[in-house]
Amino acid sequence: MTKLNKIFALSAVFCITMSQAVMIPAKVNAEGAVPEICLSYVNNEIPSGALYMIKSVHSGRFLTADDDTNVCQRDYVNSPAQLWRIVCTEEGYVKLLCENNLQMALTVEDVSILNGSNIGVAEYSGADAQKFRVNKEGLSYYITTKTSENKSSLDIKGKSKAEGANVHQYKYQGNSNQLF
Repeated sequence: MTKLNKIFALSAVFCITMSQAVMIPAKVNAEGAVPEICLSYVNNEIPSGALYMIKSVHSGRFLTADDDTNVCQRDYVNSPAQLWRIVCTEEGYVKLLCENNLQMALTVEDVSILNGSNIGVAEYSGADAQKFRVNKEGLSYYITTKTSENKSSLDIKGKSKAEGANVHQYKYQGNSNQLF
């Protein structure tokens, strides 16, 4: 994490790994204010506006917003496309903004509830397709979608460990390809 220190001088870094979660307290959020505590996480108080790297337990790769607006898993490349600012919205939901362009938010494409619905990034509008819940499962987390009424989560398609494997929405089953 030493390469990242210069990027995160004024934010929190929360890197979720298979065996540990490390958090450096935030001093200010993106707007330059002390962040509120997001109480939407059961037994987890995480500062709203903190900066995160989201690492798949299954593959060890990071959630990445590609240039074509698709979201996949990639090896760590020290890119803002692999950094996510998690901000509380309402009713326990959060938006995940890509640090590469803070106008772009993680989005369930086609506002679908179906298994296999693609996850991408789109300009933030506040739609339900851009609202998520971060849930704790042991030492890991899973991220559910509001469009599925929190029944589906982010999922690495086909339980792939491959570089560039797609991220989509799938019914949460507690599989390692759904944990971060």
